Amino acid sequence: MSRLIRILIILAILVPITTPAWADEGPVVQAVLFYSPSCGHCHKIIQEDLPLLYEKHNSQEEWFILGEPPGEETSELPPIVGLMGDTLQILYINAATPIGSELFGNALLAFDVPQNRYGVPNLFIGETSLVGSIEIPELFPGLIDEALEQGGSPWPDITGLEEAIEAMVPLEELEPTAESPSEGTPTVSANPNGTATTVDPVPTPGVDFSADNLSVWEKFQLDPIGNSLSVIVLIGMIASLAVMAVRWRDQKKTKKRRNLHWVVPLLAMVGLVVAGYLAFIESTGGEAVCGPVGDCNTVQQSEYAFLFGVVSVGLLGMLSYIAILSAWLIDRWGSEQLADLAQIAIFLMSFFGTLFSIYLTFLEPFVIGATCAWCLTSAVVITALMLLSAKPAKAALYRLRSN
Repeated sequence: MSRLIRILIILAILVPITTPAWADEGPVVQAVLFYSPSCGHCHKIIQEDLPLLYEKHNSQEEWFILGEPPGEETSELPPIVGLMGDTLQILYINAATPIGSELFGNALLAFDVPQNRYGVPNLFIGETSLVGSIEIPELFPGLIDEALEQGGSPWPDITGLEEAIEAMVPLEELEPTAESPSEGTPTVSANPNGTATTVDPVPTPGVDFSADNLSVWEKFQLDPIGNSLSVIVLIGMIASLAVMAVRWRDQKKTKKRRNLHWVVPLLAMVGLVVAGYLAFIESTGGEAVCGPVGDCNTVQQSEYAFLFGVVSVGLLGMLSYIAILSAWLIDRWGSEQLADLAQIAIFLMSFFGTLFSIYLTFLEPFVIGATCAWCLTSAVVITALMLLSAKPAKAALYRLRSN
């Protein structure tokens, strides 16, 4: 009997020490957030919104992980990382990994999520699915409070999730400070096509969640269809430059005036609408309507959406198309000399615009890992303007030199 008593005393001492924080008594709310290695909207959710909820609800936290953290031997992001608090617990599931992709698919089927909501950040709590950087911060806090009033909320019923949780192992315990309440929160996120945007990593024990860990091929594979379309457009723009150069060289010198094609103002108007929409999305941080191909939200939330980190690329496009339309009006109703200058100006603006579009289009599949259909539309428009204005511009240049 005395031996049994000694064993019970030992267990009474050890259990409180070895029991993780997330096993404490009290109502617990458990949720799952699907992400991919980089995404501007998910970056906002994980970096800015969720830490506030952790600070509000948790007094103790512990990190768990499925798979090996990136290190010298591997740079791949772990499939699952979980923050287990005494009240709020969230799993960050990397939808770009085989395990994460399978769980994401199972979650979409289990919750009967409509196809137009196959986006990320995608958060599942109870029987509810929340999508996007607007919906999640608006509705998730209320759902947490509601679940706590009802005694807590278990992990969402997703096939394979329970087995994945059982296979997770603990990381070092975080010690958040007042100066950095989000310390240890991963800067990762996901979307329907698994596209990505580079984000600044936040320290987490043994894990670097930066998208820089992905190779070029891995980034391309995040959205093979959309990124393949980017490559096709990229090749088309480079070929157009070559064709324009050949035509410019072979074009005979003539003083005969060539009027700009009537399609020029129509294309400029299309470009202005597209650029204006992108400028609005970039300036407000709202979610764009992306269509069935690519993930323009990820691209627009990336660091490459702003020139030198200050000027919105969409705003720059707007100003360029407004300048092209203004030059076209001068070409139609200005003096002959002003008309010649206007034709040259349209060609130069569209030429440098095409070069800049080639650079941006290259970034999408190989650096960002996401494709923006709106951006591709603008790239095609500016390239077409370059081709249409090349011959009139050379003739105008010859006339000005001859006078």
